[in-house]
Amino acid sequence: MEEDNTIWFGTDSGVSRYTGEIITTSVDEEYQTPETIPLIKTYPNPFNPSAAIEFTLPESGFDTITIYSLAGQKIRELKADYLPVGTHTLSWNGKDTSGNTVSSGIYITRLQAGKHTATGRMVQVR
Repeated sequence: MEEDNTIWFGTDSGVSRYTGEIITTSVDEEYQTPETIPLIKTYPNPFNPSAAIEFTLPESGFDTITIYSLAGQKIRELKADYLPVGTHTLSWNGKDTSGNTVSSGIYITRLQAGKHTATGRMVQVR
């Protein structure tokens, strides 16, 4: 910035200049440490015919694990129960809600644990 409040900056069309009042603002808020979020992983990955889904919960509560296709289609809901804090493992047999074996591809695992959400990715190979 120059003495006359001119600021030079680069744009897609070249160098531009702003001359005018410069207002400095600040936010005086207490820094908040982010809360612990649940972790989710799948093994083996890729899998055939089943996969273990391991997740860690930061707080007890009613938790849901849902499997989705990459297109966003709900494939299967594995758990919707009360679970305590800690690490848990569920097994998915590679089947949808109707009991049909899913095709090879990438699937998204979504954990909804109270106010926390975590996602994971797994690959089914045949």
